[in-house]
Amino acid sequence: MPEARRHHYVPQFYLKNFVSDRDKPRLFVVDLPGSRSFSTAPCNVAVERDFNTIMTPGVPPDIVETEMSKVEAAIASALARIIAAVSLRDKDDAAYLFWFANLLLVKNPAQRTVFDNFVNTVMTKVGKSYASDQET
Repeated sequence: MPEARRHHYVPQFYLKNFVSDRDKPRLFVVDLPGSRSFSTAPCNVAVERDFNTIMTPGVPPDIVETEMSKVEAAIASALARIIAAVSLRDKDDAAYLFWFANLLLVKNPAQRTVFDNFVNTVMTKVGKSYASDQET
């Protein structure tokens, strides 16, 4: 199977819940930084090339995306059941929904930037600390 390169940080199964025509799904998108709006398919929204790619020897670069798709399939099923039942009574489905909400909070470009900045700051301070110690 070809390597996944288009990684959605908001899953398509979720985006498709906001279309009016399931046969020809289109979303109205507002690009605030670009001050423009347009209509497009859910596959073109909240997507970045290689967003979840990792570079670890012996591990497929799209392993995170591949494994995340399995998790998202379970969440999609739970969300479909919640919508059909119009209820959160099923505790397992409710847990999937809350887990999904948390994923949306942390799995996006803005949070990635915050995390990267934090890691870089910590590593810079640790590096300076080690470099200033003559024994080290």
